[in-house]
Amino acid sequence: MRNVILYGAGSLAREVFDFENSLPNPRVNFVGYINDAGPDDSFEQLAGIPRMFLSESSSECSYLICVADPVARLNILKKIEQVDGQLYTYIHPTVLISKTAVVSSGCIIYPYVVISANSYLGKCVLVNTYSGIGHDVSVGDFTTISAHVDLMGHVQVGECCFFGSGARVAPGKKIGSSAKIGTGISVIRSIKENSKIFPYANKVV
Repeated sequence: MRNVILYGAGSLAREVFDFENSLPNPRVNFVGYINDAGPDDSFEQLAGIPRMFLSESSSECSYLICVADPVARLNILKKIEQVDGQLYTYIHPTVLISKTAVVSSGCIIYPYVVISANSYLGKCVLVNTYSGIGHDVSVGDFTTISAHVDLMGHVQVGECCFFGSGARVAPGKKIGSSAKIGTGISVIRSIKENSKIFPYANKVV
């Protein structure tokens, strides 16, 4: 059983902790949490684990970055690398991953996700429940994919992107780095980096 320190104490950390400890045979021993904002009493009561600090890094522990914001995950990874910390990759046992797919270090894959043939997930990518990563899809580092998102075949996604729940991207389209796709949006053309598509108005800015 791997010893893991959760970096974060918000809803993402709570969900991952609960997912793992709801399994009949948990695979991870969460030994503590790091929260840059300070102690979180409610999280400690839920998880029963203490707040820790990066200075307490140990070769016997790995880190799981449980923060939804892509840029925040990037900055946290820089801190972890400064203490030579190792990343943990969390994949729920209900996830279906093709043998030809690649999932990089530090990813968090929620329950009931499908990752298809020849797809690639970069470092510290978050994929939420019931999302689908189509065949030959490439997802850049630190991207957040919310629940029920569908990235269809040959889609290419840059780094630090964000997809709201229920977003869909048509086959072969490119999403530039740091783009934000709103809830329920269907993307039918390629999107430049730093673009934002808001729900309902379906307006790109």
